[in-house]
Amino acid sequence: MKRNILTVFLLALALFALIAGCLSLPGGTERLSEKDNGGDLHLTVGDTLIITLNANPTTGYNWEIESLNPLLLEQRGQAQFHAQSQAIGAPGKMTFTFKAIAPGTCALGLVYRRPWEKNVSPIGIFKVTLTIKE
Repeated sequence: MKRNILTVFLLALALFALIAGCLSLPGGTERLSEKDNGGDLHLTVGDTLIITLNANPTTGYNWEIESLNPLLLEQRGQAQFHAQSQAIGAPGKMTFTFKAIAPGTCALGLVYRRPWEKNVSPIGIFKVTLTIKE
């Protein structure tokens, strides 16, 4: 009797694992970096997009959002800088987090520049085309 209960339990557990593996739940995470510049990305509504780019704000340069469709993609919080070391002026990584909120296609563009320098081209550009589906 105990062996039958154990067998049924193990079969139910295996079936649950199989079903859970086949389900596509919203809320996946996609991560991009410099190597993805100029590419295309497919997301599903509810997915999170994390973009991490090299940066060094101590030089005055900073990544800024240049183009974003707020009806399709929503920035989550402020961009975060994480230095590679504790040394003063150390370079590091700037991380942006976005959430896909509606279906459609849009360009997401980031530029690396000094915000006070007007009419000066950015020294870095990051652009991707996003296709968001239901």
